[in-house]
Amino acid sequence: MDFKKLMDSAQKMQNELQSKLAAYDKKEFDFDYKGLVSVKIMGSLEIKKVSILDDSIIDKDDKETLEDVITKAVDNAINAVIQGKTAITTQVAGPTLNGLM
Repeated sequence: MDFKKLMDSAQKMQNELQSKLAAYDKKEFDFDYKGLVSVKIMGSLEIKKVSILDDSIIDKDDKETLEDVITKAVDNAINAVIQGKTAITTQVAGPTLNGLM
Protein backbone atom coordinates (compact mmCIF):
# COMPACT_ATOMS: atom_id res chain seq x y z
CA MET A 1 0.00 0.00 0.00
CA ASP A 2 1.36 3.42 -1.00
CA PHE A 3 1.83 5.48 2.18
CA LYS A 4 1.60 8.86 0.38
CA LYS A 5 -1.66 7.83 -1.27
CA LEU A 6 -2.99 6.71 2.10
CA MET A 7 -2.03 10.02 3.74
CA ASP A 8 -3.57 12.03 0.88
CA SER A 9 -6.78 10.03 1.21
CA ALA A 10 -6.86 10.57 4.98
CA GLN A 11 -6.29 14.32 4.55
CA LYS A 12 -9.08 14.54 1.97
CA MET A 13 -11.42 12.66 4.29
CA GLN A 14 -10.50 14.89 7.23
CA ASN A 15 -11.13 18.06 5.20
CA GLU A 16 -14.48 16.76 3.97
CA LEU A 17 -15.50 15.75 7.48
CA GLN A 18 -14.52 19.12 8.97
CA SER A 19 -16.45 20.94 6.25
CA LYS A 20 -19.60 18.87 6.73
CA LEU A 21 -19.48 19.11 10.52
CA ALA A 22 -18.95 22.90 10.35
CA ALA A 23 -22.02 23.21 8.11
CA TYR A 24 -24.00 20.95 10.46
CA ASP A 25 -23.03 23.09 13.46
CA LYS A 26 -24.64 26.12 11.77
CA LYS A 27 -27.94 24.35 11.07
CA GLU A 28 -30.94 24.95 13.29
CA PHE A 29 -33.21 22.07 14.29
CA ASP A 30 -36.67 22.10 15.85
CA PHE A 31 -37.79 19.21 18.03
CA ASP A 32 -41.27 18.70 19.43
CA TYR A 33 -41.60 16.65 22.60
CA LYS A 34 -45.03 15.02 22.71
CA GLY A 35 -46.75 18.24 21.68
CA LEU A 36 -45.89 19.71 25.08
CA VAL A 37 -42.56 21.45 24.57
CA SER A 38 -40.48 22.39 21.55
CA VAL A 39 -36.74 22.91 21.51
CA LYS A 40 -34.84 24.92 18.93
CA ILE A 41 -31.20 23.78 18.90
CA MET A 42 -28.18 24.39 16.71
CA GLY A 43 -26.00 21.60 15.35
CA SER A 44 -23.35 22.95 17.71
CA LEU A 45 -25.71 21.97 20.58
CA GLU A 46 -26.48 25.58 21.47
CA ILE A 47 -30.06 25.76 22.74
CA LYS A 48 -31.72 28.71 20.99
CA LYS A 49 -35.21 28.47 22.44
CA VAL A 50 -37.49 26.30 24.55
CA SER A 51 -41.22 26.83 24.05
CA ILE A 52 -44.14 25.45 26.00
CA LEU A 53 -46.74 24.31 23.48
CA ASP A 54 -49.38 23.05 25.89
CA ASP A 55 -50.23 25.35 28.80
CA SER A 56 -51.83 22.46 30.67
CA ILE A 57 -48.39 21.39 31.88
CA ILE A 58 -48.00 24.69 33.74
CA ASP A 59 -49.18 24.15 37.29
CA LYS A 60 -47.70 26.34 40.03
CA ASP A 61 -48.29 23.52 42.53
CA ASP A 62 -46.43 20.96 40.40
CA LYS A 63 -43.34 22.58 38.94
CA GLU A 64 -41.50 19.22 38.97
CA THR A 65 -43.62 17.93 36.08
CA LEU A 66 -42.81 20.98 33.97
CA GLU A 67 -39.12 20.67 34.83
CA ASP A 68 -39.16 16.97 33.90
CA VAL A 69 -40.86 17.62 30.55
CA ILE A 70 -38.42 20.41 29.65
CA THR A 71 -35.45 18.26 30.70
CA LYS A 72 -36.68 15.36 28.55
CA ALA A 73 -37.32 17.64 25.58
CA VAL A 74 -33.84 19.15 25.74
CA ASP A 75 -32.23 15.74 26.28
CA ASN A 76 -34.04 14.28 23.26
CA ALA A 77 -33.04 17.25 21.08
CA ILE A 78 -29.38 16.96 22.10
CA ASN A 79 -29.34 13.20 21.48
CA ALA A 80 -30.90 13.63 18.03
CA VAL A 81 -28.33 16.26 17.03
CA ILE A 82 -25.48 14.05 18.28
CA GLN A 83 -26.87 11.14 16.25
CA GLY A 84 -26.88 13.39 13.18
CA LYS A 85 -23.22 14.26 13.73
CA THR A 86 -22.36 10.60 14.19
CA ALA A 87 -24.13 9.77 10.93
CA ILE A 88 -22.07 12.39 9.10
CA THR A 89 -18.85 11.03 10.55
CA THR A 90 -19.81 7.47 9.62
CA GLN A 91 -20.84 8.53 6.12
CA VAL A 92 -17.57 10.36 5.46
CA ALA A 93 -15.08 8.22 7.36
CA GLY A 94 -16.77 4.84 7.08
CA PRO A 95 -15.73 3.95 3.52
CA THR A 96 -12.14 5.00 4.17
CA LEU A 97 -11.91 3.14 7.46
CA ASN A 98 -13.41 0.03 5.90
CA GLY A 99 -10.82 0.19 3.14
CA LEU A 100 -8.01 0.16 5.67
CA MET A 101 -9.18 -3.04 7.35
